[in-house]
Amino acid sequence: MAAGDLDGDGDPDFAVGNGYQQGLVFYNASIEINLKQGEDNLTGGYDFGEVMNGSCQDVEFTIENQGTWDLNLNSPLEVIGDDKDMFSLMQQPDTIMRGSDNTSFILRFSPTSLGGKTAAVSIPNNDPDESVLSFSVEGESVSSPDIEITGNSLEIVGGDDSPSTGDGTDFGAADISSGSISTTFVINNLGTEILNLTGEIPVVLDDDADFSVTLQPDDTAINPGDNTSFRITFDPVLQGERTAMVSLENSDTGENPYTFTIQGEGTTTEVNQLPAHPENIFPWDGEPDITLTTLLESSDFSDNNTGDFHLASRWQITRVSGDYSSPVYDSGTDSANLTEKKFPQGRCRPVLCITGMSDTRTIMRSGQTGRLRPPLPPDRSSMSLTIFLLFRPRSTPSP
Repeated sequence: MAAGDLDGDGDPDFAVGNGYQQGLVFYNASIEINLKQGEDNLTGGYDFGEVMNGSCQDVEFTIENQGTWDLNLNSPLEVIGDDKDMFSLMQQPDTIMRGSDNTSFILRFSPTSLGGKTAAVSIPNNDPDESVLSFSVEGESVSSPDIEITGNSLEIVGGDDSPSTGDGTDFGAADISSGSISTTFVINNLGTEILNLTGEIPVVLDDDADFSVTLQPDDTAINPGDNTSFRITFDPVLQGERTAMVSLENSDTGENPYTFTIQGEGTTTEVNQLPAHPENIFPWDGEPDITLTTLLESSDFSDNNTGDFHLASRWQITRVSGDYSSPVYDSGTDSANLTEKKFPQGRCRPVLCITGMSDTRTIMRSGQTGRLRPPLPPDRSSMSLTIFLLFRPRSTPSP
């Protein structure tokens, strides 16, 4: 076997001979370097375009070996030229590529001053035709505003649709009848030009029923490195999760409009109320000819608290109006006779009777006073008729 440029074409060859048969077979072993960016072959240079001063842009390039013999990169890639300090290699390629193999490298453009910037990238290799492949790079460093919005000193990324309590975009819970929560957000200009808030109304919400902008920015032209703020208040009108989108039109072309989502939960706290007063239905005030076995009647217990219900009633007759310490008759807690009670015969004489009731925490009595006028002369000791309606509260009533 022999090796070298045996056929004089400039590419290395192999010659294989048969010891029993005269003649040579030639194998061409070519090396061919090719440079691509994306799907395009790079035959000239590469333009990064406009990049904001102080920021950076990374681009990946691919080195291909289109030959059949190993392509070797003899030394690390190097950036050369007047503005080489503004271009940097973030990833070096592999140094050996087999036939039809490839590798890649990443070049960054990070300008620190305004204007056009140029440099070149040098790729030393063992391709006989292109032993040092070099290509030019350029970019334009421009000045522009750069908007950033923060809540609780945390950045809210433009387009964020996942509210968080950390950055204040999740307002938490507020009562629909008495509660509201406010959060202040800060607009920062991280760029090198004035940031203008260009909307007729600087901060706009798509739900102005539950959320409102209670403080608009006091400055719509924000200098580089400066900031302004606005405040949003959550005052829900309905229960449940409430959401809205915040939108700011501005002169940062990369983030116009700047949007993010906010949310909160509308809640309600039920006030534990005392029940409604029961009312005497019979006997009526001034009702004559009441028999000693009259049927006493009152209205049903009721209140607005969910879960409360009428548990029991208590019926009492006393000799002194308003004094229930020594009743003539006391039914006790009566769960069977909630709204009417047959007065037991023989428990009191037909006399002038007065009904009277008032509030209490554990029981309730109607606030009405009536007078019964029986047909007999009112010359006996008076007695008072009291109806107690007991109830089971859902929770302890408020003072």
